[in-house]
Amino acid sequence: IDGSSLTSSVEKEDTVILCYSGDTNYTIIVNKVYVTDEVVAIDDYDDIEYLESGLGLLSENSMRFYINNYEITIYSNSLTVSDYITIAESITLA
Repeated sequence: IDGSSLTSSVEKEDTVILCYSGDTNYTIIVNKVYVTDEVVAIDDYDDIEYLESGLGLLSENSMRFYINNYEITIYSNSLTVSDYITIAESITLA
């Protein structure tokens, strides 16, 4: 997002946290996910958006989506749905 830049990042085991500050503040958390046979609870979402990589699951202050074996969640109190989509579609994993 124009006017925001990466201000801090933390990498620990299978999780990376990226914090952006500026005109719009937001945080991106990338988690490695593993296939399981266990039953897991699914969060309740307000809306679904279609992304190039699949579905973006929106709640009040976040968007969650998956790329390959990674769960990516964007958190913010000030992003619009359009902002979430722009950020989500700009993320690539190396």
